[in-house]
Amino acid sequence: MCIRDRGERKVAFFVGPEGGWSECEIETARESKVVFASISKNSLRSQTAAVCAVSIFIASEIENFRWIR
Repeated sequence: MCIRDRGERKVAFFVGPEGGWSECEIETARESKVVFASISKNSLRSQTAAVCAVSIFIASEIENFRWIR
């Protein structure tokens, strides 16, 4: 899924494993200039985390939101 706002900024969500990301995965993401964010102090199921992340994004960008296929 790719979501863009009017500024054509690309946004992707990466939902990690329950055990957390490996050091190699974190380093690769940093090298790719991924911005890290956490939506909970607790571990969430992957299905729950994905829905929460997209919902938070949509709520914060609602006036600029449109789906790109």
